[in-house]
Amino acid sequence: MKVMKALFIIFAVMSANFVNAQSTDTCTNCAVVGGDTTVVIESKVSDVSIFGIYKLDAETGSPLMWFTQSQGNCNLFLEARANFDWQNTVTIAAGRNFSAGPYWVTPKVGALVSMGGDGYSGISFEVNHGISLPWNISLFQMNQYAFGGKNSNPNFFYDYSQIGWSPMKNFSLLFGAQFFRALELQEGEEYLDWWIDMGPQLKISFGDGFYLKPWITFDPNHDNRKVIVGLGRSF
Repeated sequence: MKVMKALFIIFAVMSANFVNAQSTDTCTNCAVVGGDTTVVIESKVSDVSIFGIYKLDAETGSPLMWFTQSQGNCNLFLEARANFDWQNTVTIAAGRNFSAGPYWVTPKVGALVSMGGDGYSGISFEVNHGISLPWNISLFQMNQYAFGGKNSNPNFFYDYSQIGWSPMKNFSLLFGAQFFRALELQEGEEYLDWWIDMGPQLKISFGDGFYLKPWITFDPNHDNRKVIVGLGRSF
C-alpha cells in the first residue's frame, strides 16, 4: 500500500509536467538539465526514467526501484523522485537553470515526504552543474544537503560526479561516483552512515528518445557491489 501511494504521487506529478512539456517548444539555448541523481539524465524539455538496483551479494532482497522526471524550458527546472533520496520517500524539487558558454548550473530546493514509518521528511538544498568540453567530453555533478530535523531523519550529504565521452551519437562511455554521508544531530554531527559507489557506465540511445544505462559499481571501503540498470526516455 505504501508503494502504491508513492507511485500514485509520482504519476500525478509526472502527468502534469508531461502536459507542459508537450506544449513547450524545445529551447536550443537552454542549459543541459541533469535529472536522476544516482544516474545522470540529460534533457532539453522533459525526461522520465526508472532504475533498478541489484546488490551482488547473498543478502540481496527485492531490487530497489525509483522514478525521476525533469523538465527544463530555458529557466525552469522541475523534478520528482521516488525512493532515491531515502527509502519510502518521495521528493519534489524546483529550481532555475543558468548557463554561460559551455557551463551550466541549476540550483534547486526540494521537499522530502515520507511514505511510511521508515521514510524521510525534510528539506533538501541541491545544485546540478556541468560543462561540455572538446572531443565530446562532458562533466556533471550534483550536490545535495538535506535537513531532517529529528533523530529518525538525520541530516545527510549526497554527491554524484560523472565524466563522459560520446564517440558517436547514440553511444556514451561514462564513469560515475556517488557518495552519501548521514549525520547524527545530537552528537556533534558524528557520522551515522556513509557509503561510496563508483564504476563504469554505458548510455545506449535507441528509438524515439529512449536510452538504456547499465552501471556496475563497487565501494572501495565496503564489500558492496551493485549493478544499476536504467531505462528512460527524453522528450
